[in-house]
Amino acid sequence: MFYLVEGRNRKVYQINSNQIIKVPKNIEGLGDNHREAILYSKHDENLLAECSITSGGLLIMELINVNVSISDLPDWAGFFDCHQVGLDSNGNFKAYDYA
Repeated sequence: MFYLVEGRNRKVYQINSNQIIKVPKNIEGLGDNHREAILYSKHDENLLAECSITSGGLLIMELINVNVSISDLPDWAGFFDCHQVGLDSNGNFKAYDYA
């Protein structure tokens, strides 16, 4: 496991070549994980990074390349906090933090 980044409510680790795990630091982080899992399961379009939640509240999510210039992002990226949109392994834009 490789540490990537820490936010206000969660720490993010890369667990293999195509997945990350979001580990809650507090109750808000646990809620964020549940919200992302629910939003992904109910979303019709392929604009959200694939994810699933464990019984312990950890969120497993596909790895998204976040090294994208803001000028290259699609218009809809502005609907996500801080334009948290990047590229999946197939070159499709997807939001990776949508709690």
